[in-house]
Amino acid sequence: MVPISPEIFSSEAVIFDNRSLFDYQQKLAERRAKREAAEQEALDGYLKELAKTPDPFGMRKGDIPLFKQKLDGFRALSNEFRKSPQDLDKKLKLQQSADELKTFVARSKEAKEVGKKYNDFIAQIAMNPEKRKSTDLEKLVLDKEIHDLPLDFNVPMLGIVREDKEFDPNYYIPPPVNTYDLFEKNSKGINLGPAVRISQTDKDFNYVQESRYTPEGIETIALRIADRVENDPDLASSYKTKGAKYSDDELANFKAMLQKYPKLKDIDVDDANPVSIAIAEAVEEGEKRKQQKKVVDTRARTAYQKSFGGGGTPPPPKIKGNALDEIGSIKPINIDGGVQVVNGVATDATGKPVTGELSFKYDDMPANLVLVLGEKILEPMGRKKDIIVKYENGKAVSIQQSGKSIASRQTVENAQLKYNTESARGEQPEFGPKEKKENSYLIKGKTYSEKQLIEMGYTLDQIKPYLKK
Repeated sequence: MVPISPEIFSSEAVIFDNRSLFDYQQKLAERRAKREAAEQEALDGYLKELAKTPDPFGMRKGDIPLFKQKLDGFRALSNEFRKSPQDLDKKLKLQQSADELKTFVARSKEAKEVGKKYNDFIAQIAMNPEKRKSTDLEKLVLDKEIHDLPLDFNVPMLGIVREDKEFDPNYYIPPPVNTYDLFEKNSKGINLGPAVRISQTDKDFNYVQESRYTPEGIETIALRIADRVENDPDLASSYKTKGAKYSDDELANFKAMLQKYPKLKDIDVDDANPVSIAIAEAVEEGEKRKQQKKVVDTRARTAYQKSFGGGGTPPPPKIKGNALDEIGSIKPINIDGGVQVVNGVATDATGKPVTGELSFKYDDMPANLVLVLGEKILEPMGRKKDIIVKYENGKAVSIQQSGKSIASRQTVENAQLKYNTESARGEQPEFGPKEKKENSYLIKGKTYSEKQLIEMGYTLDQIKPYLKK
């Protein structure tokens, strides 16, 4: 019988020569194709040879030489017993030899049945490449080769110990491995890097800071995981089958991701190397992890308090304009049929004010309108349901999004008033069409832009008296 050579599982090193990722991807594809072709050829050859060499006597062919040897021993004892049939010692030895022979034949026949199960499973994965990807073929072939050894063949010094055991196909399908859990277990002592501010100060004087693992921390955790995989055959088996499910471009992207890590950049990410898959997934997991928290902007709060003599809350500003009128304020919105909305006014192709309902995309909605209406009227950012605005003589009188409540013009103004009241300690938005001109303000002989003063914690009402004409 032609054995399935374990050499088909070995792989030559691929040198990443810093050309395009496409080049590396092509190399991976070629290596995979050659390896898969070698596996298929070996499996087909094994099954073909198996079909034309049936085992005689109901036993496995490989056990026949040892069977004949035991049979010759039995015959010799039998001849000795015939010469002295009254010799009880010879009779006992003959009976023991007969029992051993029967046991040997039974074991061989049983091993043959187990071998059939191995062969059936190998035939299945030979016909199903996808099933082969989820099977540890190397472990399967090794166990099959040991099983095919003669019954009494054992060489413990070489690590070859033949044992009779029931065949379980699930043993060769490694359990899924969870890189998230492995990352958790191997991140002890590795702290997140310094926090970085990622948001502006809100009305309550808070901003958001975000911390991530440093490249050195991610590298350390990845190498810890690599060491575990290298020393745990079960983990290695799981990562090997997991790697087979990645496409060539995904493996190439993993390779590119490792380039910024000095200790990892020379690793070739290949499904034939389970350690490389574990490292790549660990780095990917580390780069995704982050921790966010709110921090009080004491500087902005202090500046605000000083502007009011150390404390107190100013009265909310009066409503100015309506946020519905901001539709089309950034740029004109053109709608089918020649209708155009500019600074909240809808006109037809002839310039006549429109009366009726117009459909807008979510992205057409001005930020202030979304801010004050919230999720009860408008979906959160990123949703793309169309929005219907009703106009009378060119003026917006209500707004509705599919599945949401209708908001009249008065409802919008009430929402603006509520928002301004709740936000009185922070920046106060003005509603309605905006002037494009940037205002400047003269305070203590120094000129500031509106944006600069707001960032310093001032409100629009506070700086209004200092507006330069």
